[in-house]
Amino acid sequence: MIAVWPAGGAFSGVGHPTDIRSVGVAILPLAVTIVLASRGAGTRVVGTRVAGQVAAVGMLVSAYLAWVPQDPADRPLVAAFSLVVLAATAAVAVARLRLQAADSRAARLPWLATLTTLALIAAIFGLYVQNQAPAQAAGHAHHRSSLESSAAGRPSIAVASLTGLHQGKPDVRFTLVAAHGKIRLSSGAQIDALTFNGASPGPTLRVRQGQLVEVTLVNTDVAEGVTVHWHGVDVPNAEDGVPGLTQEAVRPGGRHVYRFVPNPAPATRTYDLVMDNGSAFTNGTFSWANTVNGASGAAIATLMVDRGDTVRMRFTNRGIIDHPMHLHGHRIRVLSRNDAPVTGSPWWTHTLNVAPGESFEITFTADNPGIWMDHCHNFEHAAEGMLWHLAYTGVIGPSPARHDAE
Repeated sequence: MIAVWPAGGAFSGVGHPTDIRSVGVAILPLAVTIVLASRGAGTRVVGTRVAGQVAAVGMLVSAYLAWVPQDPADRPLVAAFSLVVLAATAAVAVARLRLQAADSRAARLPWLATLTTLALIAAIFGLYVQNQAPAQAAGHAHHRSSLESSAAGRPSIAVASLTGLHQGKPDVRFTLVAAHGKIRLSSGAQIDALTFNGASPGPTLRVRQGQLVEVTLVNTDVAEGVTVHWHGVDVPNAEDGVPGLTQEAVRPGGRHVYRFVPNPAPATRTYDLVMDNGSAFTNGTFSWANTVNGASGAAIATLMVDRGDTVRMRFTNRGIIDHPMHLHGHRIRVLSRNDAPVTGSPWWTHTLNVAPGESFEITFTADNPGIWMDHCHNFEHAAEGMLWHLAYTGVIGPSPARHDAE
């Protein structure tokens, strides 16, 4: 789960799971156990057993806090809850030892199984409460959550009008033909594939900075439709190639022409990272889910901006798996990591990997009008709901369009 806070959001950076603080709940009882054990048996046996059980529970709590990072604002509450858990564990351990000494029937009850079950219930409840917190914060943060409300009373701009230079002769032309085909792997095996110009990956398009580039996309037989999205270069919104958002997918027999002028920053600014995914308790069952501010997919509030705005955002990973976050159409500058300001050369990027427990504050200038898709660049995570839109006030989405057939 990625939590996104706009500028001014009350959320600060969190520690990485490898931080020594992640095992802090277990340190004191573990130290007591070691000290008592080193001094021998006798009257200290009871204390050693109690401290050992408390240390074991402390390790479980520490592991939970390490792999499911908490909001730093909740640290006092987390500390209090941890102390209550340790105190309750100690009380139960002492009571059980006394019952055993008295040869009571209650001492033979399944205390361990009961405590384990309660711990699992508490962990699931903790995940549920944590998933609700960012959703509630998002409800206060997004005072404009829909394209329709933002455009009311203002002139509208169609995404289709936000194109590149369609006048003048292009400096370079390319044609990409999307089709089903067969490719041969290095092992010698031949497999079915979706290809561009009969190959996968398709051809490299080599251009010079500042040239007017024209790319004609032709769909031969891909029933789902095709588009082309460009990485490493900021293009006008209508040239971004997101089906249903900046253009309609090109159907079999159709074509679409992209035009843009590449003026990128150095190529080292773009990083595409593919990480793993996770699971959550959703719709009454355990299933795959990735959320932003407690919501998934279409339920995530659209982030609204005006042209010329300087936007500050914070990405916080409160899950247990890395999420490489990618913003279309804009270069972002990283301001801080875990509340520590970035030093040295300015850190510009299109894709930012946010590890579990990490928090990044970023900024960018809203200088490329349109409706842009932002998402986790692990495409499985995006397909499972970790994607949302950033929209400029007054811009409306595309209407269904017919692409010219060959």
